[in-house]
Amino acid sequence: MLCSIQPETGVFVNDGLDFVKYLLVGIEELTKATIRALHNHGVVLREEHGCLAIGIIPGEAFDLIDIP
Repeated sequence: MLCSIQPETGVFVNDGLDFVKYLLVGIEELTKATIRALHNHGVVLREEHGCLAIGIIPGEAFDLIDIP
């Protein structure tokens, strides 16, 4: 998905990432889908909402989504 939007972007995520299809902001289903995705991966791309990362400390989460 990401490479079809911006093909020059390389994605390097050691533990992989998950994708959550578009859901309206503020509905419980978006929260549940995001939590399910985070059980398997530390990074989640949410269609039309951006990405979310988790880590032991904030810097670790930031490093997962910071693309140099």
